[in-house]
Amino acid sequence: MALESTERMRHLPLATALLAAFGIGTTPSLALATSWPVGRCSDMVGKGGDTLRVAVTKAGNGDTVDLTTLPATCTGFTLTGGAIIVGKTDLSIVADRNITIDGGNSDRVFNHIGFGNLYLRYLTLTHGNMASGDGGCVTSYASVTLSHTTITGCQASGAGGGVNAVSCDLAYSSVDGNLAPDGAGLRCTGGAHFNHSTVSGNLVGGGVRASSVQAYFSTFANNTRDVGPGGGIYTTGTTTLGNSIVSGNTTNTSANGNGGGVRANGNLTVLDSLVAANSAAQTGGGLSSGNLITVTDSTVSGNHASAAGGARGFTVQLLRATVDSNTGPNGVGGVDSSNASITNSTISGNEGAGPGGLYGFLINSSNSTIAFNRATSTTAGATGGLRGNTMSMSSTIVARNSTAGPGPADIYLADNPSAFQPTNSLITSCNCSTLSIATDPRLAPLAIHGGAQRTHALSIGSPAIDAGSAGGQTTDERGTGYARAVGAAADIGAYERQANDDELFYSGFD
Repeated sequence: MALESTERMRHLPLATALLAAFGIGTTPSLALATSWPVGRCSDMVGKGGDTLRVAVTKAGNGDTVDLTTLPATCTGFTLTGGAIIVGKTDLSIVADRNITIDGGNSDRVFNHIGFGNLYLRYLTLTHGNMASGDGGCVTSYASVTLSHTTITGCQASGAGGGVNAVSCDLAYSSVDGNLAPDGAGLRCTGGAHFNHSTVSGNLVGGGVRASSVQAYFSTFANNTRDVGPGGGIYTTGTTTLGNSIVSGNTTNTSANGNGGGVRANGNLTVLDSLVAANSAAQTGGGLSSGNLITVTDSTVSGNHASAAGGARGFTVQLLRATVDSNTGPNGVGGVDSSNASITNSTISGNEGAGPGGLYGFLINSSNSTIAFNRATSTTAGATGGLRGNTMSMSSTIVARNSTAGPGPADIYLADNPSAFQPTNSLITSCNCSTLSIATDPRLAPLAIHGGAQRTHALSIGSPAIDAGSAGGQTTDERGTGYARAVGAAADIGAYERQANDDELFYSGFD
């Protein structure tokens, strides 16, 4: 990029002198990077310096086109000569304040036909329009890097309404309100990286389509995909979200309309993030993966799908996570998986035909709370809490769930229920023969009782207090600062009452 090139060239005179001192010749092909100033706030050639188009044409590989030299009164201009062709291997186009480049709805803004990286800083690109092809505002044969840059109001008839590239890197940038049938915001065939960036309000083709996505401190919101999966993000490989928000995204078609928030064909990892209020026409309102979904220190809340309102994955692992208030009227309300692992987590207030909370062919639950979920089906086995074929459980609360059917409200085991042997757990109803504790756990309402995730605190007098096991966990669901075992023993469930808990704080029951 430009800064790297400048730093490298700054040391070239010293390097050349050292080579000469040792009698080593230098090659004439090693040239200094050049900065090309832009003087005209227009796409028309005239007095006052080069236009952006002319400066890009003059620039060589690795050079910088400098818009900091534009008049102070210049806030932007409209292209009148079609897309600016960038035929360089690497080129940086930079400003020191926001400069808007308007494509006039007649063509793209930048067509990067060279290999390497096109680096854009402090620009707003808008009204690019590719009526026949990909990349409404920017297209690249290689990579595009955006820094403090906005791509908005662009459209393409193919893929990448805002940006179409092999790889995309965004920092402190936004891609908003673009339109295309596939990857309305961005289509990045070789992967995309986001840092402190936003992808929002992109329509028809969803927010991002890429081979993989890594996103940190970023937001994907209110994007819509009319046909296919992944309203906010769709990857053919892996997706990682860290300290990010995925909200209000939608898939509209029942044909493969999975993953209203995120659809990853590969593994999907969610860390310290919020996935909320997304909607899918088929399965996985919040999250959908063909492989493994791992949700850690995160919340999946208020998502909706025909089935599996919260998440659908072959394997789902929850660690210090809350899955609540998701709906799946034709299937599972919360989480649907073949293999489910629930540790130090809360599944609450989800509603579906059944089960309301979670389905897994194999379920392993420890130090967790599954409560207030509801199954609406009247069929046998439509349980409010958990339904599985094989289940192991320790120090877990499964209670206060409900069902419209004739079966148990809390747990239904399809295979050999007599073999189910939970330890140190509180289960109020089950089609099995062995229950650890079968009384009301006296749970406080789901709320922020410390920590980042909402939990059900244990009210004074709860039979779950000091009746569980730590299970190797050092904290409860709330994480650092909330010890897992306080008192005679660990409490049952995701929440551990601390020594300084205020009794008045837990006076109300759900």
